[in-house]
Amino acid sequence: MSIIYLGHSIWVQSRCYNRKFIEQYDIHCPTGKNSRQGEDYPFINQLDYAIAHDNYYQVIKVPYEENKDCQATAFWFPNEKSLSRQDTHYSQHLSGWTMGSSNMILDFCEEFNDKYGFNDEEDEAMKQKFLNFNVYAFYNLLDFMKEVASTDYNPLEEDWYALRDNVAKLRQRLKDKYWDEIVYSDVETMLYQVKNFSDCHFCESWIGTFYDYMNNDVKQLKMNYKEMTDYCKSLKFDEAGHEENSPYVKAWKTRHLEKKGE
Repeated sequence: MSIIYLGHSIWVQSRCYNRKFIEQYDIHCPTGKNSRQGEDYPFINQLDYAIAHDNYYQVIKVPYEENKDCQATAFWFPNEKSLSRQDTHYSQHLSGWTMGSSNMILDFCEEFNDKYGFNDEEDEAMKQKFLNFNVYAFYNLLDFMKEVASTDYNPLEEDWYALRDNVAKLRQRLKDKYWDEIVYSDVETMLYQVKNFSDCHFCESWIGTFYDYMNNDVKQLKMNYKEMTDYCKSLKFDEAGHEENSPYVKAWKTRHLEKKGE
């Protein structure tokens, strides 16, 4: 059995919850179609945000660091026979609904700050949260389309529309509120963090840089299901996972052809 020692996690396991606290701050899981998967992500984010701003309730932590004696609080075993774990495209199926949860988290934080007077105190942190969610959404969009283009993945229509609409909503929220004041170093730092220290399915962009994505028209976010699938069929990825018609691949090919005198 592999044991993972988790300190702070998006998962709901290995925690006990105070019902009054949850009701007081109206912390809840997604509803409707968005409740089908990944419901722990917004729930825990709401709970952690509320507890970080409350001086009455406290988090009681049981130490469970690696190589230290402690009382086990929970054992969690993945069900390898579950429908999700048998689906090789599960992360792409989940991505649109996860982006919906990201919007839900932003809604909660903004409403919380308005209600309890934390807008000024949390302004910079919220700016970074908006940026983080959008960098993650940028790569989720690319990964989804790459999966459609390069594998046998045949996504549900509702999965594409959930991804398209929630990514577009996240992008517009950032543009409307913070984008014009975000500095270059913040973007570069966030790109590095999301690529190297998250569960993001990173792939190189063939639609331009993140700045292009934020500043220019994004045609992919206006595509219906058929337009998206037809578009993905036009893409071609090499063995290294690079889209062969992307500007950087064309530049590489041009340079190497020039070296050969062709």
